[in-house]
Amino acid sequence: MSKRWLARSAAVAIACLPALISLEAISTQPAIAQAAVNNLRSIDADAEGQLIFRTDAPPRFEWTPDLGGNYQLTLFDTQLPLNFRTLPPPLSLARFEINRQGNNIVIRLRTRPGSRLEPPVMTAAGLLGLMLPKASLPALTTAPPRLTPLVPNLNPIPQPSVVGLPPLTRPAVIVIDPGHGGRDPGAIGIGGIRETDIVLDISTQVTRLLQAQGAQVVMTRQDDREVDLAPRVAIAQRARATVFVSIHANALSMSRPDVNGIETYFFSAASRPLAQAIQDRMMQFFPDMRNRGVKQARFYVIRQTTMPSSLVEVGFVTGAEDAPRLADPTFRAQMSQAIAAGILDFLNR
Repeated sequence: MSKRWLARSAAVAIACLPALISLEAISTQPAIAQAAVNNLRSIDADAEGQLIFRTDAPPRFEWTPDLGGNYQLTLFDTQLPLNFRTLPPPLSLARFEINRQGNNIVIRLRTRPGSRLEPPVMTAAGLLGLMLPKASLPALTTAPPRLTPLVPNLNPIPQPSVVGLPPLTRPAVIVIDPGHGGRDPGAIGIGGIRETDIVLDISTQVTRLLQAQGAQVVMTRQDDREVDLAPRVAIAQRARATVFVSIHANALSMSRPDVNGIETYFFSAASRPLAQAIQDRMMQFFPDMRNRGVKQARFYVIRQTTMPSSLVEVGFVTGAEDAPRLADPTFRAQMSQAIAAGILDFLNR
C-alpha cells in the first residue's frame, strides 16, 4: 500500500483536459517567453482526476494521438532534473512512460479499451493538465451500494439491526473504504474465501448502518472493481470527509493457521482515538477473539488523508479460528455493527 502518485518540487503547475481526438498533432506556443532551461519538476494526480505537469515555466508542447489508443505528449526545451522520479501509471492507462529525447521530454501514453484521452489544455496562467479517463476516479456517491455475491454457497446476507447503536449527535461525512477489488482480490484464505468479498460485504453493511443513524456516507468502491490507492484518498479529500475508515482482512500463511485476531491501525496522533474506538467496540462485540491491539503504521490511505483515518483488520482469512467466522454472514453482520458503533463513538466524543 505504498504506491505513490506524487513527485514533488516547487514550481509552476500544468494540467490536461480531454477533447475530441484528432489525427493531427496539436501544438501551442505560449505568449510568455521561454526560460533558457525549463525543468519538469513533478507530475501529480489531483482530486479531479487530472495529471498536473509542474514546470519552471509554461512549456511549448505537441500532442499527437493515433487510432490505436496511443498518444504522445512532447514538451519542447524541457529537461528532467536528476531528482525527478518516474511514476507508476494510473490504472486508467495501459502505458505511461517518460523519456528524455535531446532537449525535449517525450511522454507516451496508451489508454485501455473503451477509453480515450483528449488534447491537453494550457490556460493563460500556465496550467497544463491532462484529464484521465473517467474510470480512473470512481464517482462519489452516497446512494446505497449494490451488493455482489461474497463466495459460493454462502447463505443470504442478513440485514444488520441498528438496535444498540448510539445516535449520531452531529453532522458528519464518513468515507468507508473496502480494501482491494477487481484484479486485486487481496488475501485468499482457508476454503477459498477472498478478502475483497469479505470487506465489501462488511463495508456495505457499515454504510447502511451509519446512514440509518443520519450520517452521510461515501464508499470508495461499491462493487468488485479495482481502485488504486491515490483515488481512494482523493475521494475522501474531495468529500471533505470527517473520518476515513479502510476495512481489510488479514493474512499470514496457510502454514500458520495459529495466527488469528483483530487489530486497528492509525498514522497520525489525531487518528489514534478513532482507531481505539473501533478496536474497543470490536473487542466488546467479540471478546473471545484475539486482541492484537491498536498500532501505528504508514499505510498509504491513512497516511495521505488529512482527516482522522483508520485501517481495520477484521480477522485472518488464513486463521483456523478467524476464517470460519469471516465466511459466516452472521459474523459479518455483527462485525459491521461493531465498526459502525466505534465510528459513532468517536464522532460523538
